Amino acid sequence: MPSDDLSGGTGSAQRGRRPTLPTGVVTLVFTDVEGSTALLRRLGRRYAELLDTHNEIVTSSVIERGGTVIRGEGDAFFCAFADPARAVEACLQVQLRLSDYLWPQEGEFRVRIGVHTGPVELGGEDYVGLAVHQAARVGTAAHGGQVILSEATRQLLGDRLSPEISFSRLGCYQLKDFPEPTVIYQLSHPRLQRDLPALRAVPAAAHNVPEQATLFVGRQTALAELGALVAEQRLVSVVGAGGVGKTRLASEIAPLIADTFEDGVWMVELAKLREGAAVAAEVAATLGIRADAERGLEMTIAEALETKQLLLILDNCEHVLDDSAALVQGLLQACPGVHVLATSREPLALPSERRYPLAPLSLPAGLTDAEGSEAVALFVDRARIVAPAFDLTLNCEAVIEICRRLDGLPLAIELAAARAAAIPPSRIASRLDRRFSVLRRSHRGGLPHHETLRASIEWSHELLDQAERVLLARLAVFTGEFELEAAEAVCGPAPLVTDDVLDLLGQLIEKSLLQPAGERYLMLESIREFAREQLEQAGEFEAMIAAHIAYYTELVEEIARQGEGPGQREAFDRLDAVLSNVRSAVERALERSDVMALRISAAVGQYGFVRNRLAEVAHWCIDAAAMPDAPPVLRVRARNQAGFALVIMGSLDGGLGVIDDGLELARSAGDQLLLGQSLLMAADLRLEAGREVAARPVAAEAVEVVRGLGDDVLLGRALCFVAWAEQEEAGFDATAQGLEAAFELFKRAGDDRQLARTKLLLAYLSLEAGDLHEAEYQASRGRDYAELLDHAIGRAMMQIALVWVAIDRGEFESATEMLNESLTIASEAGYQGLMAYCIAAEAGLAAAMGASERAARRLGSLRAEGILDGIGGEGGRAIGLRLAAMQAALGVELGDALEELMVQGAQIHLNQLAAQPR
Repeated sequence: MPSDDLSGGTGSAQRGRRPTLPTGVVTLVFTDVEGSTALLRRLGRRYAELLDTHNEIVTSSVIERGGTVIRGEGDAFFCAFADPARAVEACLQVQLRLSDYLWPQEGEFRVRIGVHTGPVELGGEDYVGLAVHQAARVGTAAHGGQVILSEATRQLLGDRLSPEISFSRLGCYQLKDFPEPTVIYQLSHPRLQRDLPALRAVPAAAHNVPEQATLFVGRQTALAELGALVAEQRLVSVVGAGGVGKTRLASEIAPLIADTFEDGVWMVELAKLREGAAVAAEVAATLGIRADAERGLEMTIAEALETKQLLLILDNCEHVLDDSAALVQGLLQACPGVHVLATSREPLALPSERRYPLAPLSLPAGLTDAEGSEAVALFVDRARIVAPAFDLTLNCEAVIEICRRLDGLPLAIELAAARAAAIPPSRIASRLDRRFSVLRRSHRGGLPHHETLRASIEWSHELLDQAERVLLARLAVFTGEFELEAAEAVCGPAPLVTDDVLDLLGQLIEKSLLQPAGERYLMLESIREFAREQLEQAGEFEAMIAAHIAYYTELVEEIARQGEGPGQREAFDRLDAVLSNVRSAVERALERSDVMALRISAAVGQYGFVRNRLAEVAHWCIDAAAMPDAPPVLRVRARNQAGFALVIMGSLDGGLGVIDDGLELARSAGDQLLLGQSLLMAADLRLEAGREVAARPVAAEAVEVVRGLGDDVLLGRALCFVAWAEQEEAGFDATAQGLEAAFELFKRAGDDRQLARTKLLLAYLSLEAGDLHEAEYQASRGRDYAELLDHAIGRAMMQIALVWVAIDRGEFESATEMLNESLTIASEAGYQGLMAYCIAAEAGLAAAMGASERAARRLGSLRAEGILDGIGGEGGRAIGLRLAAMQAALGVELGDALEELMVQGAQIHLNQLAAQPR
């Protein structure tokens, strides 16, 4: 709080009875807090206390300079001064005191202040007169931290103020309800912020753009970039899909840049024209240029504008493109002071044209950044027009889903938000599969192609030639991004020619119906739905679906073959890039009982593990393996992958049952490669489940089967599993030798995933032997291999081994950091074995740090899952021995309390523990 003594003098008078108000020509001051509603939301209960502080700063500053507080409402004040210099000093004092106050991190009170001087009359205990309203309008034009004043006040100040105070002329502005423009100045001082945004007022330069009825949301970067481009370049075209907001952006540019052009900014709306010949007539009518019967209209316009400095906005050029381009070309050649801003779904294609592609509004990544999303902000603003009490907090998830499914397209979002008064956002979201019936305006007055989402897309569709229409419809089979090769393979059949697809894609991009996405292409969902309707009407939907499934089946199998050797990282990255279409292909194949579903499922199993998509891949594999009349080889491969995923996710018996069913099918198929692969999977998953004894005969048989196949990776895996299964009987040296032999085979084959896994086994073997240095080396090298693959689960597994090393060395901070990262990965992946490893390491860390009760509870959680005595996996033996020793030590320390604490821990599932914040 300010410490100034306000108990006497003017302050005392104002607290008792209001002093005599100055009359005649008076300097009036309006202040208010910028963004007070958002500030209240952030500060909560503290807002009232801090508002009192703000109020005290304002009133004390006014009173000390001889001013009078006429009224204060909420966070706004209206004050009067007989002396304009004292008024300006008071305003400066307010800003400096507010700046000096230590506001909380949640937000500071930023006050905007407007000052105007003029004649007033008393009306009771208040003023009346136009000067009061003009002062209020000046105040609303300011930003937080800013003091602005009218020219009327500036002229009366002279040089009576401190040398540190100066004034910057901001320009001439058209204040609402005042026909005459007002010149506005900004008060400058070394301690005041200087780089503030443009005033919230329309520059008084001439323009014909009507005032917008709704708030302009987002696009501030686009606004700044486009404004700079238009000022520098003679011709700029804003291009983008229908409904992306081209017209609105151009309308917002007009008042901001109007004072750059001496003869103003003039917008010509072309959407209503039926033929291109009318373009020149519409421009002439807008600019008030009369036609000359002896000369063409284009020449008449050029002569009229020859000496003018103006910006001509041609809005919605796409359907009269040739005539618009011809007129613009002539103006640019004949009129050096004329700049043109065009909006269109495709560019004018003139040599001097600078294109400005307008993307949809930004979308939120999640709930936490919803308020920072332009798309969400637009939905909320428009929803509050029809439902003033609309609360984003209560509807956040549904609003985010709406904005995402509508691709951040402003027109679609506005149409959806207009329904908010009658339909909750959750129901709007659920109906977007029928978006063309949901997204209609409930009022009239706009352009016809802006009244519904369908009309907007149909407007673009009507401008396409037949080949473009065919390709647009066929592209509807893709989901998300797709590559040129896919479009050629799937969409190329007659009546199209495959070699023409590239050019046609370019034409669809030019017309804003398709978007480039690096080396791929992307279609907005709303356009895709329309295109799908066209595809179904053409009777081509099922044929295109079949072609799509076939293409991605062959692509996935090719990628899987690539992933069997040194190109594993590249293979998994390729699958990441096409995953949305692979997902669509397998789901469509499953719906149609198409054997392609089995081929895809069998090919993506290891990808699902490496890139944390276990549950999704397991679902595909299980459903595919259950298909009737499927070839045995494909059923076996799908069962192997499904069983693997089930075991990894914690369904040990279910997963092993699926694997063993597949193994029996493999034995009856008479295919040695298939049998070897099935034996390896069966051995692997028994070891993963902690069933070493059961794994031994399976692993031994695998060695015999694969030894003659000439495949280093298969043989290496078999040798690895034998060494792992027989570790207890064979001892350290023999186990290490077996693992090193497998490592060399993997190295020769260039299989980074198996190299990483072998290093993990060697790390835990060394940890069990008490060789911390060797354990650290092996786990670190294994982590390097996992990093090469971008294998998050592999990296987490290595780090848990390193956590145990750090615990033994007393490096608790490092252990905690690695453990937390691994827990996050385990929770995201749903990998039960990794979760168990993490919780076991957490118990070990707690015990080492003296948190015995926490360690006991974690042991109870592991026991409840049935894994305390057999944790399984690569580190099962080493970790199991440590847990047994830990439990014994805790029993000595805690006595009977150990069992009670373990019972408490048993109430919390591993998934809950892994997901807990730390």
